[in-house]
Amino acid sequence: MSYVRFGMADPDSAPAHSGEQLGVKMSPSRRPYMGESDLQTLLHFASRSLTERFPLASTWHPGDVAWELREQYSSRQPIRLWEQDGVVEAVAWSVGPGQFWLETTPAGEGWLPDIIGWAESAALRRQTGVKAPTVSVRVFEGDRLRIAGLSRLGFKPVGPESVHFEFDLTGPLPEVPVPPGLALRDGVGIDPEQRAASHRDAWSALDHIGIENARSTFSAAAYESLRTSPVYRCELDLIAVASDGRLAANCICWADAPSGVGIFEPMGTHPAFRGRRLARTLLAEGLHRLRDMGHRRARISTAHFNTSAVAAYSSMFQPLDRSFWWARTL
Repeated sequence: MSYVRFGMADPDSAPAHSGEQLGVKMSPSRRPYMGESDLQTLLHFASRSLTERFPLASTWHPGDVAWELREQYSSRQPIRLWEQDGVVEAVAWSVGPGQFWLETTPAGEGWLPDIIGWAESAALRRQTGVKAPTVSVRVFEGDRLRIAGLSRLGFKPVGPESVHFEFDLTGPLPEVPVPPGLALRDGVGIDPEQRAASHRDAWSALDHIGIENARSTFSAAAYESLRTSPVYRCELDLIAVASDGRLAANCICWADAPSGVGIFEPMGTHPAFRGRRLARTLLAEGLHRLRDMGHRRARISTAHFNTSAVAAYSSMFQPLDRSFWWARTL
């Protein structure tokens, strides 16, 4: 799925609950994401959390990090990292006023009260003057330990967020023919301006899922920045091309050899070519390429209200999990 661009100022650091105060034996240190020097650290954490949380879903794949931080790798972000002995075991990311995504390795799960303490302080600073400020956290339905921890801290479910799917690459792969009049190519040698325009065409026409006046600002500069990411691979940047040269659909597939998990993010189709099952075509090609690279699983997600994407993904992938917002009034 495509997420909200974060671009806001980094919330001020604020005192949070210490592990000793809450009976947690571990005493992590907490620090902000400082820029490009921390990019590899964040990518490594995303890969580790995929592996160590298995079979549960994980908040970030390295590809998610690269996509969200494009053009901002060197900038400070509203991200906090919790580490012990120099190893990051938990990350929290402010994605809007009072809204946070977070993830921990199993070793960092006991730090949840400290993470929430920071999130609450940051939420209060972002919601100055609000009569009933809240803090909201995205949670996977299958993560019973996280749900129990949030429940103890006074959080309650308030609404759905996304639907998540998985494909087992060790089994048979789908064979989806390319529709007549179209061909597949990848990002090797692609014109950045044309590739960026293809993304904008898809993401500026979202009336079919109830988003009116959508406007993507994805630029050639953003695309070029994305290509400098350590985890971007041109051969996994997949594109459907019409016979007249128009780019009909596109998706980026992200590989992660340590975890053996690949993801698709983002996926988009030009309005003139919708209804021709191009998402299935690109997904099938990506699945084959991931398996050729030795990957064992592929995942994809979409917003809970994106019924067309849910239908397309459900026809190929198996359900993995659903995510919800859990919130507490401060």
